[in-house]
Amino acid sequence: IVGLAETYHIKLQLCLGLYGMYSGDYWPYNPYNKNAIKSDGTSMIGLTHGDCTSTDDFLTKSSAKTNHKNLLRYIIDRWGYSPNIFAWELFNEVNLITQNYSALVNWHKEMSDFMRVYDVYKRPISTSFAGGGDLSNDIEQRLNIISNMDYVQIHRYVSPNLPLTDPNYPGLTEDCKEVWFNETKKYTDKVIKPFLMAEAGY
Repeated sequence: IVGLAETYHIKLQLCLGLYGMYSGDYWPYNPYNKNAIKSDGTSMIGLTHGDCTSTDDFLTKSSAKTNHKNLLRYIIDRWGYSPNIFAWELFNEVNLITQNYSALVNWHKEMSDFMRVYDVYKRPISTSFAGGGDLSNDIEQRLNIISNMDYVQIHRYVSPNLPLTDPNYPGLTEDCKEVWFNETKKYTDKVIKPFLMAEAGY
Protein backbone atom coordinates (compact mmCIF):
# COMPACT_ATOMS: atom_id res chain seq x y z
CA ILE A 1 0.00 0.00 0.00
CA VAL A 2 2.76 2.43 0.90
CA GLY A 3 4.55 1.59 -2.36
CA LEU A 4 1.41 2.24 -4.40
CA ALA A 5 0.89 5.52 -2.56
CA GLU A 6 4.40 6.57 -3.55
CA THR A 7 3.84 5.52 -7.16
CA TYR A 8 0.58 7.43 -7.52
CA HIS A 9 1.49 10.38 -5.25
CA ILE A 10 -1.18 9.63 -2.64
CA LYS A 11 -0.86 10.76 0.97
CA LEU A 12 -1.92 8.24 3.61
CA GLN A 13 -3.29 8.59 7.09
CA LEU A 14 -2.11 5.17 8.26
CA CYS A 15 -4.63 3.52 10.59
CA LEU A 16 -2.96 1.37 13.24
CA GLY A 17 -5.95 -0.20 15.00
CA LEU A 18 -9.43 -1.26 13.92
CA TYR A 19 -12.24 -1.37 16.49
CA GLY A 20 -13.60 -4.67 15.15
CA MET A 21 -10.46 -6.56 16.13
CA TYR A 22 -10.88 -5.57 19.76
CA SER A 23 -14.61 -6.06 20.24
CA GLY A 24 -17.44 -8.28 19.13
CA ASP A 25 -17.08 -11.20 16.76
CA TYR A 26 -13.39 -10.68 15.93
CA TRP A 27 -11.98 -10.54 19.46
CA PRO A 28 -11.57 -14.36 19.59
CA TYR A 29 -9.08 -14.10 16.69
CA ASN A 30 -7.06 -11.21 18.11
CA PRO A 31 -3.45 -12.22 18.93
CA TYR A 32 -3.63 -10.12 22.11
CA ASN A 33 -6.40 -12.46 23.30
CA LYS A 34 -5.07 -15.05 25.75
CA ASN A 35 -7.45 -17.64 24.27
CA ALA A 36 -7.12 -16.62 20.62
CA ILE A 37 -8.07 -19.07 17.90
CA LYS A 38 -7.27 -19.33 14.22
CA SER A 39 -9.95 -18.90 11.56
CA ASP A 40 -10.30 -22.68 11.40
CA GLY A 41 -11.09 -22.77 15.12
CA THR A 42 -7.79 -24.25 16.31
CA SER A 43 -6.03 -22.68 19.27
CA MET A 44 -3.26 -20.08 18.98
CA ILE A 45 -2.20 -20.55 22.60
CA GLY A 46 1.59 -20.62 22.65
CA LEU A 47 1.85 -19.04 19.19
CA THR A 48 1.36 -15.43 20.32
CA HIS A 49 2.27 -13.31 23.34
CA GLY A 50 -1.37 -12.57 24.08
CA ASP A 51 -2.35 -12.54 27.74
CA CYS A 52 -5.55 -10.47 27.63
CA THR A 53 -9.02 -11.72 28.44
CA SER A 54 -10.81 -8.50 27.44
CA THR A 55 -10.41 -5.25 25.55
CA ASP A 56 -9.83 -3.46 28.84
CA ASP A 57 -6.86 -5.76 29.46
CA PHE A 58 -5.42 -4.68 26.11
CA LEU A 59 -5.73 -1.04 27.18
CA THR A 60 -4.39 -1.43 30.72
CA LYS A 61 -2.01 -4.41 31.04
CA SER A 62 1.64 -3.40 30.92
CA SER A 63 2.56 -6.50 28.89
CA ALA A 64 -0.05 -5.71 26.22
CA LYS A 65 1.06 -2.10 26.03
CA THR A 66 4.69 -3.17 25.67
CA ASN A 67 3.76 -5.54 22.86
CA HIS A 68 1.78 -2.81 21.13
CA LYS A 69 4.66 -0.36 21.40
CA ASN A 70 6.88 -2.98 19.80
CA LEU A 71 4.39 -3.19 16.93
CA LEU A 72 4.26 0.60 16.58
CA ARG A 73 8.04 0.83 16.58
CA TYR A 74 8.25 -1.87 13.90
CA ILE A 75 5.76 0.04 11.73
CA ILE A 76 7.72 3.27 12.18
CA ASP A 77 11.04 1.52 11.44
CA ARG A 78 9.65 -0.33 8.42
CA TRP A 79 7.55 2.34 6.70
CA GLY A 80 8.32 5.58 8.52
CA TYR A 81 10.79 6.58 5.82
CA SER A 82 7.95 7.33 3.41
CA PRO A 83 6.86 10.96 2.92
CA ASN A 84 3.57 9.56 1.63
CA ILE A 85 2.52 8.70 5.18
CA PHE A 86 1.33 12.09 6.35
CA ALA A 87 -0.28 11.06 9.68
CA TRP A 88 -0.89 8.22 12.13
CA GLU A 89 -4.38 7.21 13.22
CA LEU A 90 -3.98 5.27 16.47
CA PHE A 91 -7.46 3.74 16.32
CA ASN A 92 -10.42 3.56 13.99
CA GLU A 93 -13.75 4.32 15.74
CA VAL A 94 -12.23 3.79 19.15
CA ASN A 95 -15.43 4.64 21.04
CA LEU A 96 -16.86 1.29 19.90
CA ILE A 97 -14.38 -0.90 21.77
CA THR A 98 -15.13 -0.07 25.43
CA GLN A 99 -16.97 2.20 27.84
CA ASN A 100 -13.87 2.40 30.04
CA TYR A 101 -13.08 5.97 29.03
CA SER A 102 -10.32 6.53 31.56
CA ALA A 103 -8.45 3.55 30.12
CA LEU A 104 -8.94 4.90 26.60
CA VAL A 105 -7.55 8.31 27.55
CA ASN A 106 -4.54 6.86 29.38
CA TRP A 107 -3.77 4.44 26.53
CA HIS A 108 -3.89 7.19 23.90
CA LYS A 109 -1.64 9.44 25.96
CA GLU A 110 0.93 6.68 26.42
CA MET A 111 0.90 5.56 22.77
CA SER A 112 0.92 9.07 21.31
CA ASP A 113 3.82 10.03 23.60
CA PHE A 114 5.69 6.93 22.43
CA MET A 115 5.12 7.66 18.74
CA ARG A 116 6.14 11.28 19.13
CA VAL A 117 9.52 10.12 20.44
CA TYR A 118 10.20 7.40 17.86
CA ASP A 119 8.83 9.02 14.70
CA VAL A 120 11.71 11.30 13.76
CA TYR A 121 9.48 13.14 11.26
CA LYS A 122 6.95 14.03 13.99
CA ARG A 123 3.92 13.29 11.84
CA PRO A 124 0.50 14.37 13.14
CA ILE A 125 -1.27 11.84 15.39
CA SER A 126 -5.01 11.34 15.76
CA THR A 127 -7.72 8.79 16.49
CA SER A 128 -11.28 8.53 15.17
CA PHE A 129 -14.79 8.22 16.57
CA ALA A 130 -17.88 6.58 15.11
CA GLY A 131 -21.35 7.98 14.60
CA GLY A 132 -20.64 11.50 15.71
CA GLY A 133 -19.28 10.14 18.97
CA ASP A 134 -20.67 10.99 22.38
CA LEU A 135 -19.72 14.42 23.63
CA SER A 136 -22.16 14.00 26.52
CA ASN A 137 -19.43 12.21 28.47
CA ASP A 138 -16.65 14.35 26.95
CA ILE A 139 -14.56 11.33 25.95
CA GLU A 140 -13.57 12.99 22.67
CA GLN A 141 -12.74 16.21 24.47
CA ARG A 142 -10.68 14.35 27.08
CA LEU A 143 -8.80 12.44 24.40
CA ASN A 144 -8.13 15.34 22.12
CA ILE A 145 -6.69 17.67 24.74
CA ILE A 146 -3.81 15.18 25.04
CA SER A 147 -0.82 17.20 23.87
CA ASN A 148 0.31 14.74 21.20
CA MET A 149 -3.17 14.26 19.69
CA ASP A 150 -2.92 16.77 16.86
CA TYR A 151 -6.38 16.82 15.30
CA VAL A 152 -9.92 15.56 15.83
CA GLN A 153 -11.76 13.25 13.45
CA ILE A 154 -15.18 11.63 13.41
CA HIS A 155 -17.14 9.36 11.05
CA ARG A 156 -20.76 10.37 10.45
CA TYR A 157 -23.23 8.52 8.23
CA VAL A 158 -26.77 9.80 7.76
CA SER A 159 -30.05 8.52 6.31
CA PRO A 160 -31.64 11.18 4.07
CA ASN A 161 -35.36 11.85 4.64
CA LEU A 162 -35.53 9.63 7.73
CA PRO A 163 -36.10 10.90 11.29
CA LEU A 164 -32.87 11.67 13.07
CA THR A 165 -32.30 9.55 16.17
CA ASP A 166 -29.69 11.85 17.66
CA PRO A 167 -31.27 13.53 20.74
CA ASN A 168 -29.16 16.61 20.08
CA TYR A 169 -31.39 17.39 17.10
CA PRO A 170 -34.99 16.48 18.07
CA GLY A 171 -37.47 16.40 15.22
CA LEU A 172 -34.86 17.11 12.57
CA THR A 173 -34.77 15.03 9.40
CA GLU A 174 -31.40 13.88 8.24
CA ASP A 175 -30.40 16.47 5.69
CA CYS A 176 -26.80 15.47 5.01
CA LYS A 177 -25.32 18.93 4.76
CA GLU A 178 -27.14 20.15 7.85
CA VAL A 179 -26.14 17.16 9.97
CA TRP A 180 -22.49 17.36 8.91
CA PHE A 181 -22.44 21.11 9.53
CA ASN A 182 -23.99 20.70 12.99
CA GLU A 183 -21.61 17.88 13.92
CA THR A 184 -18.63 19.93 12.83
CA LYS A 185 -19.81 22.93 14.84
CA LYS A 186 -20.49 20.76 17.90
CA TYR A 187 -16.89 19.57 17.90
CA THR A 188 -15.12 22.76 16.99
CA ASP A 189 -17.02 24.63 19.71
CA LYS A 190 -15.59 22.23 22.32
CA VAL A 191 -12.23 21.04 21.01
CA ILE A 192 -9.85 23.73 19.83
CA LYS A 193 -7.88 21.66 17.36
CA PRO A 194 -8.07 21.02 13.60
CA PHE A 195 -11.14 18.95 12.75
CA LEU A 196 -11.61 16.33 10.03
CA MET A 197 -14.87 14.66 8.99
CA ALA A 198 -12.85 11.60 8.03
CA GLU A 199 -15.77 9.43 6.87
CA ALA A 200 -19.12 10.69 5.69
CA GLY A 201 -21.90 9.11 3.70
CA TYR A 202 -25.41 7.72 3.70
